[in-house]
Amino acid sequence: MAMFTTKTIVSVHETDQKIRSANLSTTELHSLFEIERCVRWIMERNLKKVCLQFPDNLLCFSANVTSCLEAELGFKLYILGDGTYGSCCVDEIAAQHIGADAVIHFGHYCLSPTARLPVLYIFEKRQIDVTSFVSNMRERFSDPATKILLLYDVAFRHAIGAITQQLSESYPHLAVSKLLTDEVNQNENYSILGRTFKIEDELDKYQVVFIGPEGHCLETLIHEIPGCRFYIFDPAKHKSIEDYHHDRGRFHRRRMYLIEKVKHARTLGILIGTLTVANYSAAVDRVKTLAKNVGKKCYIIAVGKPNVAKLANFPEVEVFVLVACPESSLLDSKEFFQPIVTMHEVELALNSQYVWGEKHVTDFRTLLPGGCNYVAEKNSPDDYEVSHVSLIDGRLHSFQKSSPEPEENQHSTAISMKGDTTVSNPLVSHGLGLSSRSWTGLQQNLGETEVALCAPGLQGIPQKYTHEHYLDK
Repeated sequence: MAMFTTKTIVSVHETDQKIRSANLSTTELHSLFEIERCVRWIMERNLKKVCLQFPDNLLCFSANVTSCLEAELGFKLYILGDGTYGSCCVDEIAAQHIGADAVIHFGHYCLSPTARLPVLYIFEKRQIDVTSFVSNMRERFSDPATKILLLYDVAFRHAIGAITQQLSESYPHLAVSKLLTDEVNQNENYSILGRTFKIEDELDKYQVVFIGPEGHCLETLIHEIPGCRFYIFDPAKHKSIEDYHHDRGRFHRRRMYLIEKVKHARTLGILIGTLTVANYSAAVDRVKTLAKNVGKKCYIIAVGKPNVAKLANFPEVEVFVLVACPESSLLDSKEFFQPIVTMHEVELALNSQYVWGEKHVTDFRTLLPGGCNYVAEKNSPDDYEVSHVSLIDGRLHSFQKSSPEPEENQHSTAISMKGDTTVSNPLVSHGLGLSSRSWTGLQQNLGETEVALCAPGLQGIPQKYTHEHYLDK
């Protein structure tokens, strides 16, 4: 449970109880959700239709926060319900359905850039004892010449200024990251996953200290910076800075297996995991191009948040390629019937020019032309056969390059926001019959279903209900 810093001084236990019960005073509510800042931001831009997005753990405060804002602004606001994809991403799609001017996003943010609407980010403010953390740093790194890179979860951004001020006196080679939402200094010479910082030497010469809990944020940073030693300090669990041990060998073995599955597959399903992150459509086009070059078929599938039941509807697809934000890309697919891979595995499997390394790229934008991890594929003749021996079954597999697609299917901009604020969701089909299928969820059918009186249901247990007298014979 997140711990927040408020203007009212309360104990850790008391704060936790208040958050669990959603019982906050008006003063605490204004402080935690920065009501004055939200009002000022809306009024400065003369916005009239604004959506508020809350993660699940803060949704209990949504009504009170909205009431406070509406009282200051004098007009109604909209609360976004269940997100189209992950709560760490701004749900611009839902906001555009009502023609919103902007979005205020509360809680954790994955720092993926957006492209459609102005967004104000209000981060959680988790509690941290700055004095205790600084003391722990000086005990752990006794040598002032140590090169330290300080990374942190966005929930601790509010305390970084005080931490930096105290640590800079002890460590002249300290590098502290800034977030995508901050004003970036031109002197910053390194950027990773929405964080920028200035370093004086090679990155692998630095000791990395991460402030925050274990989870997707920390895992993605570790995969993007493989040569550094990581330390973690989670104020909710740790009393001191601890070594963070990550089983890189196991992780790489799993990724190598998935790479082989991509090579082995004849049919790939490009799973749309975001309609918000900038350049997602270019990433889809990139996967389609790589697949076509080696004779594989591709199908674009948009199902919102993926789960086992949804993806089981596509048994013809052998491997799904998830195009999503970095923190949502590494999806554990062990429970799924088909494996789910990232764009990085596709590059390693289908691009002969891409070389395997310790770094695992989770930000698909860097794999596109112009990105720091982009590698152009080797030009090849129009007609050729691709063969390889699978490390999974030991057999020789051959793929014939497919014929060019019609012009209208060359680009994946079909899955995007239309002018009427609806989302197109085509399933491009070339022989699998996907275009003839349809699925519907729970429909209200208002005015179509005859109203019926309530009737008593079954009583007893499934082995023998009370009306099943024949079981007594």
